[in-house]
Amino acid sequence: VDLPLSFAEAAKGCTKHISFGAKVPCDTC
Repeated sequence: VDLPLSFAEAAKGCTKHISFGAKVPCDTC
């Protein structure tokens, strides 16, 4: 997964929320 991340966000820390469809259940599902 490629997420755009600016230097400022990386420096101060950030949280990115992502969602995607998976054809198989993950371990937490």
